[in-house]
Amino acid sequence: MFYVNKKASENIKLSTYNLYNGLNDKISYVESKLEDASNLIKGSLIEVLKSIPILNIIVIKPLIQHNY
Repeated sequence: MFYVNKKASENIKLSTYNLYNGLNDKISYVESKLEDASNLIKGSLIEVLKSIPILNIIVIKPLIQHNY
């Protein structure tokens, strides 16, 4: 009986560890994709705002100077 419980406990630990690693990998992947999307949107927005001359002076230059 003790061996069965010990083996079950080891299996649960291994399964939990594998689940954690799998979820951690998926979370890292999603974070990476969200960061890529954010950078793409930010770049696109800057290009759109640059095309509007008055906004370029008022909004974009200060943003670029402060690395937003």
